[in-house]
Amino acid sequence: MAASGLSLLTFNVGNPSEERARRQLGWLAGRDEHVLVLTETKASSGCQLLADAFAAAGYHVTFPVPEPGEYGVMIASRIQAQPDGFGDTIGYLPTRAAATTLPTPDGPVQIIGVYVPSRDAGLEKTERKQKWLAACMAALAARDPGLPAVFLGDLNILEPGHRPHYPFFAPFEYDFYRALNAEHGFVDTFRHLHPDAIEHSWVGRTGDGYRYDHAFCSVALAPAVADCRYVHERHTRHSVLAGVQAGEVSTETHAAMWRRQPLTNCSLRSARVMPAGHLTVTAAAEPGLRLGARVLVLDSQDRVLLIHARDPDEPASEWWELPGGGIDPGETPQAAACRELAEETGILSGELGPCLWTRETRFRYRGRPHHRRETVFLARLNDPAPARAPRHTPNEKAGLLGHHWWSQSELDRFHGRLLPPSLPRLLAALLAEELPTPLTLDS
Repeated sequence: MAASGLSLLTFNVGNPSEERARRQLGWLAGRDEHVLVLTETKASSGCQLLADAFAAAGYHVTFPVPEPGEYGVMIASRIQAQPDGFGDTIGYLPTRAAATTLPTPDGPVQIIGVYVPSRDAGLEKTERKQKWLAACMAALAARDPGLPAVFLGDLNILEPGHRPHYPFFAPFEYDFYRALNAEHGFVDTFRHLHPDAIEHSWVGRTGDGYRYDHAFCSVALAPAVADCRYVHERHTRHSVLAGVQAGEVSTETHAAMWRRQPLTNCSLRSARVMPAGHLTVTAAAEPGLRLGARVLVLDSQDRVLLIHARDPDEPASEWWELPGGGIDPGETPQAAACRELAEETGILSGELGPCLWTRETRFRYRGRPHHRRETVFLARLNDPAPARAPRHTPNEKAGLLGHHWWSQSELDRFHGRLLPPSLPRLLAALLAEELPTPLTLDS
């Protein structure tokens, strides 16, 4: 693959349990694609685990969290991406589509990931699918035709020449495939490169194969697509579908239906730390969950900066913690960590290091319960002097008591309250270069 190439992969994760999501991460951690489009996501603990792991590894994550019972799409990109409101343009079942815009040497490229509703022979699901496809076509017609795009995912449609033994598919489904080319300027990248090949990404109970998973690209991009293929790793009737490595632009599709048994050849590995990316926070997977970011700051003497805080409504309740706080809408975890550090101490941090851990806690503050999931990044500063005056919010003014640089020996001797409580052990492992990252802390 050329240095300027862009590679993508789409993978039906099948709304995994947390255990299955970890196995999927183990497999995905070994992939080299720049962009992962994961379909059949839900507002579930397994899908949130995937989103958190990618964010902790430095990916830009776009995950419009579906309503309860509904499905959606997640995009995880190793390349800095810009949020895109294509799903909102669809309007009907908007989380069935997620989109981002990526920079490339030849200009921006829009990535649209979709999970088209499936249906049975019943009228309700048929009308639901028909309505969504019509809304999607209207959104495609409204997009900027001059912006090259890749449109990929589990489309739950077949190409017009594919008439399976089970005659289930209706004319409107074949018409959607035709419209992608005839009306919206897209090319089926697999069929473009393999005009006569017969491939399936899912196999039914009758043994019939279906090519449900597709990667379309704008006509202008088609000459640059070097390869698009399906790689079958069958573990039930479902096959794992993979695709594309490219020169200037490549698309890769990979789909699997994980409903009956997980892959057996994917051992769990921690996600690799990628170059820092961005996380788009679109919604919380659980009511009341707040996403946050903190930074473990070390000076030239390997001292760690901690904030001294208390609950204004319970003055006797005080603690020491890493600087940080909540992530604002549309803000990245890295940006939130740097902003909170500057607001609380006046210290400006440049580029942050890798994610050290994520931590989920439930606590009471000012008489109310709170549920927070935080990402913690490393920062090393040669000159930790404040560059400006702190800018405390009214709530911070009521609760902040100061800050202090702690040595390892001071932490080891301290008997007060530290957050996280295991901070002395974590810092010792970090300084000894024995801290496996990223970690997941439960308290």
